Amino acid sequence: MEQILLFLLGIFAGAAGSMIGVGGGFIIIPVLIMFYPLLSATQISTISLVCVFVNSLAGVIAAAKYKRVDFKSALIFSLASLPGTVLATFLASKVPIQIFRIFLGILFLGAATLLFYNTLKNSYDTTNSASSGSFTRKITDALGQEYSYSFNPSLGIFASILIGFVSTLFGIGGGIFYVPLFVNVLGMPVRIATATSQFGLLLSSSVGSFMYVSQGILHGVSLIYVFIALGIIVGVIAGTKFANRVKPVFIIRFFSIVVFLTGLRIMISAFGLSFNF
Repeated sequence: MEQILLFLLGIFAGAAGSMIGVGGGFIIIPVLIMFYPLLSATQISTISLVCVFVNSLAGVIAAAKYKRVDFKSALIFSLASLPGTVLATFLASKVPIQIFRIFLGILFLGAATLLFYNTLKNSYDTTNSASSGSFTRKITDALGQEYSYSFNPSLGIFASILIGFVSTLFGIGGGIFYVPLFVNVLGMPVRIATATSQFGLLLSSSVGSFMYVSQGILHGVSLIYVFIALGIIVGVIAGTKFANRVKPVFIIRFFSIVVFLTGLRIMISAFGLSFNF
């Protein structure tokens, strides 16, 4: 029964992740916290990050079919995130589980609120953005849709350093930060942003996973991430097909609502534990 539930969790994380360009860590972590209270913060982060790697790999393969990945931009930001990623793997074991939950909840609630607020002002239907930087990109997807946008790469590089640290420390992959960064700050069209985010996660999560796994953190818990990972593959296939039929603004709103509810659940859990002395 436990394996079936983990598999279903993977399907949901994979489907949601492929639709909104995230690794699914924001879904996986609260469930692990809830049903595996004896796991340390580092073990939770490691399991989640390994699953994020599987999710992003499957997502990139699926997204490449539609030719919506901005590989050049993703590679720049992924490389910029690596210093923070490596640093976080050494500091993760020093974070108490209660502090881990509180700060993770705050991050989720803040990111979700900002993102949902922006959907009230922006329909996200445009395939072009006004020039806002020296780095210009033009992409034509497999359906013949052309996308044109420009941005200041320095902003993305600086943000990626912070994202690499925070996302690896908490095991969430970084998609909940990359998607708002790409869409709201850099001006990427939503469909390009979600696909590009998946590719960016692939590199950062692979490095973070390797650093964690090499420390022997997954010893004794391998079955947990194996069944989640199998479900993720199924979920990514379904989510990619469904995302092409949904307006971008609804993808972003769905994303923000799920992240907000996740953050709320984590905060309730964190303060519930802190009062049970």
